[in-house]
Amino acid sequence: MKTYQPYQLTNVCLLGTFKSITNKFTGVSVPTFVKAKEAHYVQLKRTRSQKYSLVGTSLADTIEIVIQHQNLDNIDTVQLNRIDYDISDNSPDDSNEYLTYDILTLKKIEKVGDKSG
Repeated sequence: MKTYQPYQLTNVCLLGTFKSITNKFTGVSVPTFVKAKEAHYVQLKRTRSQKYSLVGTSLADTIEIVIQHQNLDNIDTVQLNRIDYDISDNSPDDSNEYLTYDILTLKKIEKVGDKSG
């Protein structure tokens, strides 16, 4: 696995999950993002040939980010710049190095009423 330096992880993402929370004014349950933790990340760049090889697959509209290794139990959503993404794959680094990193494959959550939906 490629090694990353801590100074390369310059952006901050929120890790958490969605929970139904009742609106106290209307009584309607609304799915709301609940933050469990924060992590610094760097977004991976794909080469042109990698992009072409993903066309027509379920990974075509995904992005990959690298975060420092941590426990992601009960975490299924990542929020980048107020945009919600599902974690479709977690590829942890299982080496015995001091600093290890996880590569998360993210797919944007399409919400009802979005411009695209």
